[in-house]
This record gives sequence, structure tokens and C-alpha cells, in this order.
Amino acid sequence: MKTSSKMWFLGLFCGLSLFLLGGCGGGGGGGSAPHPADRAVSVTNKGNYYEIVLNYNEGFSPFEVGQEYGRKVLVTVPGYESALDSYLAELAEKTDFLYQLFLSRAEEIRKNLDATYLEELEGFADNLITENKLGDGRLSVDEFFLLNLVPDVARATACNVLAVWGNRSVTGKTQLVRSLEWFSGSQEQLSRVNAVTVVKNGTRSYAMVGYVGMLGMLTGFNSRGVFAAVLDSQTGSEYSYTGCRSYTFDLRRAVENAAALGDVADDMRNPQRSYTVNHLIFLADGREARVLENNFRGPGTNVSRRVRTVGSETNPGFNPGIAWGIDESIAAVNSFILLGNTDNHTPFPTNAMRWSSMATQLRLAGELVTGTELKAVASYSSTGKPGNRDQGDLYSTHTAQLLYFCPETLELEAFFRKPSVAAPLPDKPTFQAVPVKF
Repeated sequence: MKTSSKMWFLGLFCGLSLFLLGGCGGGGGGGSAPHPADRAVSVTNKGNYYEIVLNYNEGFSPFEVGQEYGRKVLVTVPGYESALDSYLAELAEKTDFLYQLFLSRAEEIRKNLDATYLEELEGFADNLITENKLGDGRLSVDEFFLLNLVPDVARATACNVLAVWGNRSVTGKTQLVRSLEWFSGSQEQLSRVNAVTVVKNGTRSYAMVGYVGMLGMLTGFNSRGVFAAVLDSQTGSEYSYTGCRSYTFDLRRAVENAAALGDVADDMRNPQRSYTVNHLIFLADGREARVLENNFRGPGTNVSRRVRTVGSETNPGFNPGIAWGIDESIAAVNSFILLGNTDNHTPFPTNAMRWSSMATQLRLAGELVTGTELKAVASYSSTGKPGNRDQGDLYSTHTAQLLYFCPETLELEAFFRKPSVAAPLPDKPTFQAVPVKF
């Protein structure tokens, strides 16, 4: 089954850019009786974010862990269901047509989820109602799956990532900064439930930075220091979802099992897997960083799924002002760069200007870059306050999360957008240390 490009963009841009899951809790089927999996799950309010721990070392099944996770969210996170429901209503522009369209897309993709993650989601959803009704203040089972699959169902984001390593890094090891820009809801619904989720599973332990209840990977890293982050890369190609998989859940599995960044790249570029949205996967470990360009639809002379390195040949549309040309560093915005892939970079100021800003600001930092300087690059705005992406501002009015990460040491710092409708963003972001214990 296919829908036209027009229908896809109608779903994507329903008045505002569409992004991902979130909410703020309360309600649902959670009771007060003790649950056997109580010790396997913790949900802790850390102020600017929730710390989630899913401990599979305790021996519980994915369904049991998911069930306990859902139960604790509903009794711990205030207004969770009502916030998620209102967020969904905004994504669908409060129309039943878009609401039903999104649900049907999610239902198809849901069929292809890995069994372990499907069980985990079903466990969480066991705490929810079954009736689908948009705007009722409750979160249904199908709506919960939709929220987890929004990246595959209806998405338009603007992210950027930058890494340095080797002689360009003061530590000699990889340092990186990652910006996530999502529509957080008119009432900052998602900003109320920023989350760092740690999954403890022996040697396959990993962490994900996203939102409470979100079980696909937007940004994450494992205990071996393999880092990955997703970036959309729209080409205007026709949207198709029949037989498609969720790339954020496939990325979670790839990072969970990876010993090196190449393992994630090899897994995620598998041509046998169909995805709904062209995308990038930014990859890093302690030695270097690379970008997987998953370009499988759209115009180009050699559209393909390939890994970009700092020395890769790029499309000829790049003039010297846009070409990267900085050794032992690599960057990504929401565009393909490799020779032959769709050029959705040069014609679009949002991509070309941010790319240029990252290169300019990195050069200004000098030959040896510190963590402080790298965070300053990620915080760049020409106005001295949250700015405009089309003008090359990296810290913009849409910024939801900013991360600084060192794969070698697993050092993580974060800036999270706050749930204030009046003033959700300060003039300059402040990063805070986020301890992650595996």
C-alpha cells in the first residue's frame, strides 16, 4: 500500500514539524499491588530529566519488564497519559483523518518489530486502555505504539552532530556533540518527560537518550563505547510503509550487539530491510566517527546505503564554502553528502547553512579542540539566543536536547529543553553531567 507524496507531507507537516514521543503521565491501569518485577525497573525524577533503569540482569522477561515500566510511569510521572494524548492530537491536527492514517501506518510497521522489543512494548501497553479515541485524555494501546513509531510514521526533524578525534581532540580520543530538534508540543509536553534510559543486560548493556516510554533509539551508546544517533534526510520521494521496519528499533538492536561502530553500520545498511524514511546514522567510538547514509529512495546517480568518512568524495554541488575539508573531524545535518546520493543539501538553506556554521565555528576553535569549545560550537547562534536554522544557527528555537559525549570514557553531559511554555529555552544552553552506570 502506498500514499502519495502529497499525503505524506500532509501527515508530516500538520501545521508544525512532527516529531516523537513524550508526555507526562497519570492514569491507566497501574495498581498499588507489588509486582514481581519491581526490582528490575526504576523511574527517578532527576529534575531536568527522568532516569530510567530496565535491569534484565534480574532475570525477568521483556513483557514483565515492560509491564513494570508502564506501571511505574503511570504512578510516578504526573499527567503522563493526558500529555501524550494531547501531543498525539496536535500531531494529527485534531483531525480523525490523520489520526486514523497514522494508526494504520503504525499497525503495519508494528508487525515487523523484533520479538523482544514487541514484548516489552506490549508489557508497557498492558497498563493502558484499548479504546482509540483522539483527545480523550487517555492513552490507548494503539496510540502508545504510534508514539513509539512516530519516527517511521510521520517525521520532520532538524538535527546536527559533530565529532573530533585524534590530533584534533585535546584528549586524543573522540569527542562529539549532538543536537536533537523536535516539536515538543504547544504546551511543551515532551519537555516534561526527557529521559535517559539505561538497559542493563550483562555485556550487552546500553543507554538511550530520549523520552519516558520511548523504547526505540534516537541517541544511544553501549557499554563498549559505540555511539549512534539518527537524523532524518528527506528526499521528497513517495512514502511507502508496507512491509517496512522501524529504523529506531533496528538501531537499538544493532547498538545492543555491536562491538565496534562498523558492526552498527553493517547491520543498518542491510538492503533486505525496508524503511519508510531516508535517514542518516551518525556513528562514533573512541577512535573515530563516521556517517551511514541510508539513501534508498530519491533522485541521484548512485543512490545507495553507504558509509561516509572524512575523506569520502562528495556531490559536485558543493562549492568550497560548503565542502568540509577539516581533518580528523566529521559532521552531519539532515542531508546526504556522498557522491551519487540525493543532493538534498545544496538547495536547502536549513542544511547548507548549518553545515557551513559548524565548519566555521570548528575552525575558529583552533587545531586542538577541547570539550568546552565543542559545546560552544553546538551552542552557536548568530543572535546570542535561540536562533533560526535557515540562517545557520545551531542552537535554535526548536532545540529539544543537546548532548556532549566521549565514547572512550562514557562521559555524558546534556542540556534538556524545560517544560516552560513562557520561556522554554535560555539564551545559552547549560550542560549538566549525566551519570550512566551499567
